[in-house]
Amino acid sequence: MQHHWSVLCQSSVIDIDSKLLSLYDCLEKINVNTPLKPGMPINLPISFEVVSFLSDTQAKGKRKLELKAELLDPKGQKINQFGGELFFKDGSRRLRSRLKIQGLTLNDPGLYWLRLHFQGRDGLDFVADCDLPLEVNISYKIL
Repeated sequence: MQHHWSVLCQSSVIDIDSKLLSLYDCLEKINVNTPLKPGMPINLPISFEVVSFLSDTQAKGKRKLELKAELLDPKGQKINQFGGELFFKDGSRRLRSRLKIQGLTLNDPGLYWLRLHFQGRDGLDFVADCDLPLEVNISYKIL
C-alpha cells in the first residue's frame, strides 16, 4: 500500500459517470483581515477538504485505514484534530478520500501544518505520514 498525494482545497467533485476528480481552490495561503488584537484566536467560518490518493497492489478483500489529521500552528502547538475511517473495497487497487473540515482557528501569522497520519487496521500493516503547509498572513485593522 502506498500514499501518493494529499491536497488541501476548498472543494472537490467526483463525476458520477467518469469517476474523474476535480479539485477547486487549492489552499496554500490565506490572507485574513481582523479587528482583533494580535495574539487573540481568530475563528474563520470556512470549510475545506483534504483530498488524498492511495493505492494497493493487493486488491483482495476489504481493507480498512484510519486517518488522523492535526492542525499545528507556527509554534508547533496542536490547534485541532480531525479524522475518520477509510475503506478499500474488495477488488479495488485505488482509494481517493475526502476529509471535509468545517471552521479554522488561527492564533498567529506564519506557517501552519496539517499533519496527516494513515494507519492500517484489522491486521493491515501500513503507516504513512504527510505534512501539508498552509501560510497564514494576518492584517490587524482597527475598525
